[in-house]
Amino acid sequence: MSQNKKEIAKLAADFLVKEGDRVNKNWTSMTITDLKDGGADVSTNFDREIEKNFYDFISKHFPDDGFIGEEFPELQKDGEDIWMIDPIDGTKFFAAGIPLWSTTVSRIKKGQSLADIGVVYNPVSEQLYIASEGNGTTLNGVPVFLKEETDITKLQVSIDVSATSVGESDFTDEVHRMIDILERNFYRARMLGSGALSLAWLAQGFFGAFVDPVREEKKLVDIAGGLLIAKEAGAEIRHHQFSDNSSVHYHFVARPEVLDQLEQLLK
Repeated sequence: MSQNKKEIAKLAADFLVKEGDRVNKNWTSMTITDLKDGGADVSTNFDREIEKNFYDFISKHFPDDGFIGEEFPELQKDGEDIWMIDPIDGTKFFAAGIPLWSTTVSRIKKGQSLADIGVVYNPVSEQLYIASEGNGTTLNGVPVFLKEETDITKLQVSIDVSATSVGESDFTDEVHRMIDILERNFYRARMLGSGALSLAWLAQGFFGAFVDPVREEKKLVDIAGGLLIAKEAGAEIRHHQFSDNSSVHYHFVARPEVLDQLEQLLK
């Protein structure tokens, strides 16, 4: 492949913009196609359409690459480069007509823990975040950077508890303790329910830190692109194993000086 990472990221971003704008314009034709977690979560026709279209896109442009999505297990395949997509991050918001959702893709090298390409697109606000390894992060083509403030009493922390079904059953007390400490020590704590957008807003300087209390490896698809977007904007990512179960982890994302304070508090 002669294209560099920046060019490949732009190609993926063009796909997301086209699909995201199409869905946004046809929002009223949304239908619920599946109930998940006993009806607590949902999937829509647009989740399925975007994911299938992205699979076709990858198959055409990068036929040797792997693929991981959320809607079609039968389409998943392995490769040295693996593309991941969360077609609508914030589907419950989307299904309820609330404009707090995005679409996100990433590419990760086999065996690596961090993506080398990440894209998040918010169709409602027409904000497009693109990052590729070593090339920084842009918002609609303009470079963005983390907030320079490092005093956590002046910073907002985003806590993503949208992937804690495992945490709620196995690590409830620990997660609640963590949230309580963050709320008491940061200026404000927010729980948006969209990890992709939270990380994008961290990258552009709105949040001062992002905490992902507990996440299974299979749910990394939701935040993989956002993690790279934050890192390329100046964040450090500290990835910890939550317990002896190696498939459950937590992430702290912020400037190193902020992470040092955060980890000291949580000890």
